Parts: sequence; structure tokens; C-alpha cells
Amino acid sequence: MTIRALVDALAEKRLLARVRRRADPATEIAAVALTLWRERGQSTLFEDAGGTRAVSHLLADRARWERALHVGPGGGLAFVRQALRGGIAPAFGADHGFQRHAPELERLPIPRAAAADAAAQMAAVAIVPDPETDRVWLGLTRHTVLGPARLSVLDFPPALAAVRRRWRETGGAMPLALALGAAPAMILAGAIGRWREADAALAGSLAGASMRLVRADGRVFPAAAETVILGAVAPDEIVEAGPLMTPFGTQAMEAGAVFHADAILSRPDPVFHILQPGASGDLAGALSLAAEALTAEHIRNIEGGIDIIDVRCPPEEGAQIVVLKLRARVMGQAKTALMGALSGPVNAIKLAIGVDEDVDPADLRDVFWSMASRTHAETDVGMIDGMRAHPHDHAAVAAGQGGAPVVTRWFVDSTMPALTQPERRETFARAIPRTLADVALAGFLAEGWSPT
Repeated sequence: MTIRALVDALAEKRLLARVRRRADPATEIAAVALTLWRERGQSTLFEDAGGTRAVSHLLADRARWERALHVGPGGGLAFVRQALRGGIAPAFGADHGFQRHAPELERLPIPRAAAADAAAQMAAVAIVPDPETDRVWLGLTRHTVLGPARLSVLDFPPALAAVRRRWRETGGAMPLALALGAAPAMILAGAIGRWREADAALAGSLAGASMRLVRADGRVFPAAAETVILGAVAPDEIVEAGPLMTPFGTQAMEAGAVFHADAILSRPDPVFHILQPGASGDLAGALSLAAEALTAEHIRNIEGGIDIIDVRCPPEEGAQIVVLKLRARVMGQAKTALMGALSGPVNAIKLAIGVDEDVDPADLRDVFWSMASRTHAETDVGMIDGMRAHPHDHAAVAAGQGGAPVVTRWFVDSTMPALTQPERRETFARAIPRTLADVALAGFLAEGWSPT
């Protein structure tokens, strides 16, 4: 599915709000999109975002992702986990439908995420050809505009950083294409690339078909993107980007590499897809689903296999919290799974919470009910000191003598006793009305009644 197709699908289900009046990217877009999402649960289409169309919150939660990936309700995590184990090679073809423009980057409708940010900020799918192989690497990177043809590049994922070192060894700049409005499968592959290697074959696996790519000017880019910025990353140039909102929803001083743009390619009447940093939105939604799938895969073989029912990283928490819905067969198994989640590939996670199969891990009210009702702090809360911290974790402390910052990661086991202790489990059973699971409201409400 393309971004345009997703917009149409959401509009058909009345999950998309249209903003017809002109909206200022610097002062209005971020606030309007966030308000619509929080108060009405709607994605947003800005019909005039400083002279162009823009969309936001298309992929901000698991349900939106399942729609974008053509997966049935509740099947998103299993689908992504399966895709991680395979790959479909990309197909290269001709450039169809793109218009070439001078790199006037300051004209892009990039929103200012927070009032105190030094600059407007966006995220994009960064696509880099490997100088030594035929692989095409993907990752999500963040950017600020430095001038008409210059961008900062923040948060180089490890795989892209390694490819950059290989390009530096050739003595030249690293060719780079930044895809804006890429297919959701490519965005998710880029998010997975934040913590493990991700390439165009993984994007194909998520899409269920080969990703159509184009080679031009030594760059590689997706044929289905709305806008593509072509250019190269200077080998050693570093720029201070100033205080900016992080993916955690806090602010931090940022520095990054410099991207020099050669051209902008765009569809006729392009739609600018806002991958806005912060604790809500499509960047948070992509990173959360990636973190959930990678965490589930990491712990699936612990103790020969733990019965994991679901894994949730609430997008609002910036992938710093993970909730494991599991079925513990023996005592201690839940805690083993929680410790596995804290030691997995997603280095942002610092709190893991275990819940039972009767708890909705996507509903933080339900999670907190479980923590209040089924947790004995003396035996069910554990802490692991001195673990590596994410660079944007302001709660971290310096390790001393020039070491990297460290943080205490912790877990809360709010699961009932294991299946081997049925009598003790019964005392923790949730008390609910007799026919709650069978209620069909249409049979009880007045005809024509509507919640609106």
C-alpha cells in the first residue's frame, strides 16, 4: 500500500480529518494534528500546508499499521515477526512520474515539533547503496534544514553508520536518497533499521512483494515515494543542530552529519508525509511496532520457548516501556522473559511490565490495574544497575572517567502465579459482570442512537 492509498482508505472509514484552511507549518500543523489524534482519534490531511498538501498520524498506532500492511485486526505483530525471518529482493526499474526540481529545501512544509526547538525537524527513510555489495540499506534518520541545499543528518542507525565508514574508505562522500512519503513497508523497515540491519529485501518481505526501486545519479530510491531528495553525506563535516525534540518527547542538544542535496524529485501535487519526532505520531508509531517485533523475536527462544501472547511498546512512551502479555507455565518464567526484554536489541527500553492474558497491554489503564492488583513490590520488582543508556535519556548518569551514560533498567512482574499453581491463580482472577463478553449494545440502545 502507498501513502496515498492509505489516506484514501482512512478517509473512507472516517478516520481522517481534512483541514481546508491554510495551516502554518511553523506554528500550527504540529498542534492541530496532535489535538485531532488525542481528542478524536483521527489522522489529518492538511489541504494547504504552506502551499502543499501534508498528512500526519497515518501510522500512529498498531491498528493503523495493520490496515497499511493489509493485515487483519490483531495480526500485526505476528506478521512483522514472520517478515523479519525472510526477505524479498527488490526489483529495479525506470523512473516513472517524478518531476525534477532544484533543491529548495526551505520550501518543504516541515513542522516545528516543539516551541523551543531551534529548527523545524522531519524524519525520512534514508536509502544507501553499499559500495561493496548489491545490498541497499535502509534506516530512519532525522533532519533539520540548514539552507536551500543542506540538511543535518541526526541518528544514523548502526548499519548506515557502518556503510558510511565503507564509503569513507573509498575516499568519497556517501550517496544518499531521502524518501518522504515512502510506502509504509519501507518506513517500517527503516524503523527496524534503528536497531538491526535492514535492507530493501526486508521492506519487500513486509510489503509481500518486491519493492520497486530506481537507480539514478548513483542513488537508489523507491519508485512509489511522494518526494525524494538526492544528495550525498560529506565524509567528515559535523554541524550543531541546536536543541530539538527527541523521539522520547523531550529536548536535547543535537549534532550530526551534513547532507548536500543535488535535486528534489516529486510526484505531481505531492503529499508531504509528516514523520514528526515526539511522543505521538507516525515516527513514534513506526519505532514502537519495530521495537515490539524485535523484542518478541529476541525472547521467543528463552528457556526453550515462552508463551508470549503480545508485546506492546506504547507509542506515547517513545519505546522506553514494553508490556509483555504472556502465559507463565512455571514460577520464574515471567521474570526471565522480562529480563530478556530489557537485554534485547532495543536499547531504549528501560521498563518492562509483565501482564496476564486477561489484560489488554495496549490499554495503560488495564496495565496499571494489573500492577496495582497483582504486584508484590518486594518479590515482583527488580532493578538492573549500570546498563547502557540511550543518548537521549536525560535520567541517565555518567559512568565516570569518560564512560558512556548508564541507567538502571527495571521490571514489574504483575502476572498471576504460574499455571502450576491453579489455586493461587484463582485468588487473583478478575471480577467482571456475568455476560460482559457477550453484550451487543445495538440490542439495548434506542433505534438511531449515536455516540455523536
